Amino acid sequence: MQGLDYEEQLAQKTDFLRQAFLCYGISGIPEIAVIPSKPFEYRNRLQFHRVPVGVEAEFPNRKSRTRSLNLARKEESVCGFMARGASEIVPVKDCLTAAPVIRRSLSAGGIVPPVDMDRFCVYGKDSTLLIEGRNSCGTARVHQKDIKMDAGVFFQSNGDLLELLIDEILGTAESAKKSLPAADFYCGVGTFAVFLQDVFDRIDLLEADKNALRLARENICLKEARFFGQSDTVWAQNARKNMVYGFVAADPGRQGLSEAMRRFLRSNCEILCYVSCNPNALARDAAFLLDTGDNGGLKLESLSFYDFYPQTKHIESLAVFRRS
Repeated sequence: MQGLDYEEQLAQKTDFLRQAFLCYGISGIPEIAVIPSKPFEYRNRLQFHRVPVGVEAEFPNRKSRTRSLNLARKEESVCGFMARGASEIVPVKDCLTAAPVIRRSLSAGGIVPPVDMDRFCVYGKDSTLLIEGRNSCGTARVHQKDIKMDAGVFFQSNGDLLELLIDEILGTAESAKKSLPAADFYCGVGTFAVFLQDVFDRIDLLEADKNALRLARENICLKEARFFGQSDTVWAQNARKNMVYGFVAADPGRQGLSEAMRRFLRSNCEILCYVSCNPNALARDAAFLLDTGDNGGLKLESLSFYDFYPQTKHIESLAVFRRS
């Protein structure tokens, strides 16, 4: 979307989020709050690909990009991005959306593909630069807290907006019943729970990625924290029927909530902060979670669009649901 003025990008993506809810028959949604980002140099985590040896690195044309995709690997080969709608790799020496530390290293040739990895992730913020397969482990500084992370494990890509998102989640959590436990579902390295442990005495963390959950265990110091290394379907099917959470932060992947998790949250959650990177999945899940007046359910209290990814079509949003 880089060809559009940034304000127009925000308007179009806000409308796309609204239309997703309307397509699932959800009318009367709250006014969507729009939280903009820096248009450029915002992205802290990027995925790169190894460029096959022999592909030109300076503004390659299509012919030069496709003529040698199967040449031998070489550690000193440059990195690039996957071409849109194709399987070819486009060499890059700069990216306007990347955080300054990543841009500097990229232009200086400092981001080199690790041996035996054709695809790898890089995390950079301030003076920190982590490269998967090389110096992968480190910490991310978020709201004056150091969160242990790994460049190869999922972590939010826009550090500035992540802090604003955490602010809204914590503000919502303040009104939850503290006598009930909280949960961080699809917790990754425990980013939200790191802050929720200052509010709640009991927290359950669910994450299917074992490497992410290992880091979550290191990031959470709350005595009454429980960790579940399972899929959301398995966990929800095995959850106790009488288990009720006063507050849940959920950040699933693009597929959204599983059917089992939707059913659990509809009946067993008082407040849900649902972070989504897929408006269609969010709207689908919301249509199930909402109170239809016949069988309980939740009420959609607020909907926010966080522009984690300017210049792209991708949308990050936060929907707050509350027990009716």
